[in-house]
Amino acid sequence: MSIKNFYSEKHKSRSIHGGTGLLEDLVLYEREHFETNLSYICHTVLPPGTSIGYHSHSIEREEVYVILKGAGCFTLDGCESAVRKGDVLITGLNQSHGLENNSDEDLGLFIFWVKK
Repeated sequence: MSIKNFYSEKHKSRSIHGGTGLLEDLVLYEREHFETNLSYICHTVLPPGTSIGYHSHSIEREEVYVILKGAGCFTLDGCESAVRKGDVLITGLNQSHGLENNSDEDLGLFIFWVKK
């Protein structure tokens, strides 16, 4: 069993997919930790005015965003939707997507990847 606490682990500041500004990012688990097709669990914080750049993946995988706090704008295949704490967002295979924090508070989320 492996237990990690995303509040106590050190996050890295980085830009993701050419987005605006620096996000706080912590990869909790990667492919080698799983026996299934789940391949990634990450905790990410987008400060106000930052974004995960609009992108698609070359590897066939679904992505799930779970918004833990804050609000923002999620774009999926060119369609924008307001998102907030409690929302769960699914990006299907080969869909383009991005997330922007257009609010005045941090936007925190978990990101899960599941490989086809």
